[in-house]
Amino acid sequence: VAESFQVMLTSQSGKADPLQSLTETQYQQVRRSIVQMVLATDNDSHPQLLSTFKNKMKGKDFPGTNEDKQCLMNILVHGADVSNAVRPLEVYLKWVPRVMEEFFEQGDQEKASGLPISPYSDRNMASVPRCQL
Repeated sequence: VAESFQVMLTSQSGKADPLQSLTETQYQQVRRSIVQMVLATDNDSHPQLLSTFKNKMKGKDFPGTNEDKQCLMNILVHGADVSNAVRPLEVYLKWVPRVMEEFFEQGDQEKASGLPISPYSDRNMASVPRCQL
C-alpha cells in the first residue's frame, strides 16, 4: 500500500502528475485524506469505522461536512478492500491466497523487526478459514 501511495504522489518519466496543479495547502489536504482512507483499510479499525459511519448515517444532512465526506470515502475504500469475500466463488478463491500472503509478509516483517505480529499475519498460527469475513 505504501509503495502504491508513493507512486501515486510521484511524477514518473513523463507521466502527468494529477496533483501537480494543486497549491501546497490543497496538496496537504488531499494527502491527509488519502492517508486516512489507506488507514481505514486496517481491519483493526473496522468496528470503530462502521460505528462512526452508522451514527453519521442517522443525520439528516449526511454527508454534509468534510468530516462526513471523509467518513464516507473511508468506508467506501474499506468496503472495496474487503470485497473479495462477496465476489463470485471463482474470483474469491483466487484472491484468498494472495490476500493471506500479503498478511503473512507483513507478519514476517513485524517478526523480523521485533514487533508484535498483527492479527491474521502469523503464517505459523493463522487459520485461513477464520481470517475470512
